[in-house]
Amino acid sequence: MVRHASAGTPLSDRTADRDRALDSKGQAQATAIAQLLMSAGATELHSSPYRRCRQTLEPLAGLLGQPIQTHEEFGEGRNFSEALDICEGLGDGAVVCSHGDVIPALIEAMLRRHMTISGPTGFRKGSIWVIERSPEGAWSTATWWDRPAVTG
Repeated sequence: MVRHASAGTPLSDRTADRDRALDSKGQAQATAIAQLLMSAGATELHSSPYRRCRQTLEPLAGLLGQPIQTHEEFGEGRNFSEALDICEGLGDGAVVCSHGDVIPALIEAMLRRHMTISGPTGFRKGSIWVIERSPEGAWSTATWWDRPAVTG
């Protein structure tokens, strides 16, 4: 689960903000994120329809040769339960890119389902949550990776 990379200052018009692009730092983060997730076994890509989320996954999509599937349920301001339903149906290696309000709510919901967190936590732009499941399919452990250090 990836929080979108750096995209500058949010726009006051929520409709226009859906189309806010990654800034130069975010583009560098997206490239670094792609390398990290390739080595972690990424297999499929799911994203909020917001441009900054799709752009965060585009370098990984290029490496995998896979399309990015968009879901309104991962968009800003959405109810976490709909996003959680999608997550529950995803296979191993699935990557989800979403926002700073949705990801914390998803992690909290998974914790209520007895998932544990190993190590430090955070929700900074460009950071990654690696979530594992038990053999029975239940959320088991989560590890947070801070955003990659880049210049841009």
